[in-house]
Amino acid sequence: MQKGDKPRGMIRLVYTKNRRLCCAHLLGYRAGEMLQGYVLATGSGLSVTAVSRRIHAYLTLWQAVKPACKFYYHIEGS
Repeated sequence: MQKGDKPRGMIRLVYTKNRRLCCAHLLGYRAGEMLQGYVLATGSGLSVTAVSRRIHAYLTLWQAVKPACKFYYHIEGS
C-alpha cells in the first residue's frame, strides 16, 4: 500500500437466525488486526447486536466492525 492509498477490503459476517455470530470472513490489508475481536465474539456466543454496540477505545482497523454489524440491520430491516 502506498502513502495516500485508501484501504480496501471486505468483511462478511455469518450468523444464525437468532442473530448469534458464527464467523467472520475478512479480506484486505491488515485484516488480521481485526480478527481478535471476531474470535472473542464467536467464542463468547455474542450476537451481532452485542458486537455492534461495543465501544473500541483504540482506533484501529477494528473500527470496521461496527459498520459491518450495522449493515446487518440494513439487510434484515430490523
